[in-house]
Amino acid sequence: MAAAGNDGDRAIISVEAAARRRWSLRGMTTLVTGGTRGIGRAVVEELAALGAAVHTCSQNEAELRERLAEWEATTAKTGGMTVNGLYPAHRQD
Repeated sequence: MAAAGNDGDRAIISVEAAARRRWSLRGMTTLVTGGTRGIGRAVVEELAALGAAVHTCSQNEAELRERLAEWEATTAKTGGMTVNGLYPAHRQD
């Protein structure tokens, strides 16, 4: 636990809350490729928890829609699009 004061008043804040403030990404926008499962999904969720607006892409449209709905329910600022990096046209948009 860490102690913090406000005009002489002392309040106890958890270490986790202090770390979240230190690593705040509020106002930042991030892009995570492959963010609908595995490590990519964990990265999207952590960045969103730290306050970032997170955009992700997936080759699977149904999976992407499902994840975006889950994240929207948690008030995370997320967006996404279906992309397959093997196709030149997808890389240009």
